[in-house]
Amino acid sequence: MRWWPLAAAAALVVLLAATNAIPTWPGLIHLVALPPLDQFTDLRLLLSRASSWPVFLTLLAGVTAARVVFMAWLLGGLDTRRLRFAALFYTIASGPVLLAAMADASAYAVLYSRLFWPAVALIGVLVLTLGPVPWQGGSKLSEAVALTWRRGLRLEVMLPYCAVILALGAVADRLPVLTVPLVPVSAVATGLTIRAMDRPSLRRPGAALAALTAVLTAASVAFVATPGYTEPEPGPPQPGSLLILSGINSASGRGRIYATDVHRLGYRCEQVYYFSYAGPGDGQPQGDATCPIRTGTPLRAGRHPAAVPRAGRSVRRAGDRTASTTRGRRALARRLGGVGSRRHRAGRRRHAAAGRRVSEHPDRLPPHRTWTSPAASWATCCGSPHRPPTWSASTSTRTPPPRGNCSARRELRNPFLLSHFHKACAL
Repeated sequence: MRWWPLAAAAALVVLLAATNAIPTWPGLIHLVALPPLDQFTDLRLLLSRASSWPVFLTLLAGVTAARVVFMAWLLGGLDTRRLRFAALFYTIASGPVLLAAMADASAYAVLYSRLFWPAVALIGVLVLTLGPVPWQGGSKLSEAVALTWRRGLRLEVMLPYCAVILALGAVADRLPVLTVPLVPVSAVATGLTIRAMDRPSLRRPGAALAALTAVLTAASVAFVATPGYTEPEPGPPQPGSLLILSGINSASGRGRIYATDVHRLGYRCEQVYYFSYAGPGDGQPQGDATCPIRTGTPLRAGRHPAAVPRAGRSVRRAGDRTASTTRGRRALARRLGGVGSRRHRAGRRRHAAAGRRVSEHPDRLPPHRTWTSPAASWATCCGSPHRPPTWSASTSTRTPPPRGNCSARRELRNPFLLSHFHKACAL
């Protein structure tokens, strides 16, 4: 094993982070980690940064080629055998690693833990099973895999390495100012781990592997069976009002968006209004709604299609009136597919307006921004490796966000279409 490749890689990552070519977030230390954790980090960055599939595929090809050369260099030299070995390794690992990266990106986009934890479990298994493979001395990949399993996945080396990587990530998360200085430390940990692979393996590697499997299985079952979700605290009081629009297949008081806890958003029931597709009236059944529905005509399920255009016009007029005020107002909408499709057919650049936010603090939330499109999902981005853009309240122009801004809303039509991933914020 040569130390120069790791030193060069660490210096390159530090340079890119210092020049803001790549974001600075706790996962930065994984760019110099053992494979396939390095490949997983590459894909996380590309999934968030790439503006289209062609851009993503082009960058992925370039990054993968660099990784192949880097591994061959670590293995001892840039000859044909080592290059072929590294290329085959990354090709085989790319499938499950890409699946884990997409699940991770989707989990951060829609804030869904049932996508996040499977992604964590998958990448953890891949690191433990594939991480020691290239360093076992086999001339062919199949021989290296067989040696890895006969030696019990080199758990006596991989488990301490995983503990060090987790500790470095925790430090970087708690003290972001140390993230870049920890990159060389991560590179040193990777080098020491590769060197430790030359030591003799455990006498009974099978028993150690069986014990670890039993412990991880028991811990996973206990984790899934005993979830510990904490109730979020109510948000700070918000000025203005909140307009809630139900989906096209809902009825008065019946629909997923009616269950939105408006108190956690910082609104009182006196500030909350519920739209009715049936027109104005004296009130509707409360049903699943958090607050009493004081306005609108009761609506039965199946009466939405003819009223969708009217809903779009009403919301747009409300947004125009809101834009001229100084008090913050917001509209929440779910699945206004008819409104979005009409605007798209008209060739408008903006998506259909579900509401506009005029904030007294334009650096916190993106005001003057139309948000809804067909089947749009809402998310508050926090934890993804990029920062969100903000929008000026007066000019609607894009400006760089302040560091650590995690409150920008984002639109995601399909979690696997890269062109619809808006920039996320730093951890």
